[in-house]
Amino acid sequence: YKLAKYSIGDSPSENVTIGKNGWLFLGSIKKGYNRYGDPMDDARNVNLYSQNELKRVAKYLACLNAWLNDKGVKYLFVIAPIKHTIYFDQLPDYISKVNDRSATDQLIESLKKHTDIIVVDLRKLLMKEKNKHQIYYKTDTHWNHYAANIAQYEIMTEIEKLFPNQIHPELKKLRDGTRTGGDLANFIGGHNIFKEFKDDNPQPVFEQTCIPTRQPLDAKGRTTHTMICEDQKLNAVIFRDSFFTALQPYFSRKFKRSTYIW
Repeated sequence: YKLAKYSIGDSPSENVTIGKNGWLFLGSIKKGYNRYGDPMDDARNVNLYSQNELKRVAKYLACLNAWLNDKGVKYLFVIAPIKHTIYFDQLPDYISKVNDRSATDQLIESLKKHTDIIVVDLRKLLMKEKNKHQIYYKTDTHWNHYAANIAQYEIMTEIEKLFPNQIHPELKKLRDGTRTGGDLANFIGGHNIFKEFKDDNPQPVFEQTCIPTRQPLDAKGRTTHTMICEDQKLNAVIFRDSFFTALQPYFSRKFKRSTYIW
């Protein structure tokens, strides 16, 4: 049944929109849909901030930044773009943008105007990179290591400005790889539908780097844990979501202690 629906372009899951050229996207524009933060209307620039909300966010982050600075901690605010933002051209033709500016545009403009927070906006770099490689998975919500490699380098470069000669940003070599399936494919009964489909899945090559150790050793999934790389200098605390899964191997090798909090 699911294979039949997919074959005529009708998604078997209310949480997945079938795009062009084998691309799948989280969310829907069906009336009343608001799950997973409503990513489709985010991408269409429907869900915008009010001026009051922007002021509250700016005030909160400015206070947080000041509190951290008093403790000698430097704070970076990083935005990981959803796949819809980078690959809007692969969404179905019936999906279009309602406004020219997005909530992300609003937020970055507000933070730059009203705070001195360091904001790392990866969108332009990734839009440029997608002309060279596939940088998000077609059948998954997340970016692959082509994007993660670019993202970690940009973040590390900002950290290097704060701590000169202490982190040494570098783009890593990637070896080619493929995989089948992804979280979006699973939503629509993916194994049977996508068992022949191969998705780009490059892997970073870490030469002449430490092998990080984990504390606690049995920490799994979303459990808070620390990765230790004794030959590095800086410590980091990272409040993360699932997009940081691809970034963690890079960060774990660039910091003496990197603690990950979901």
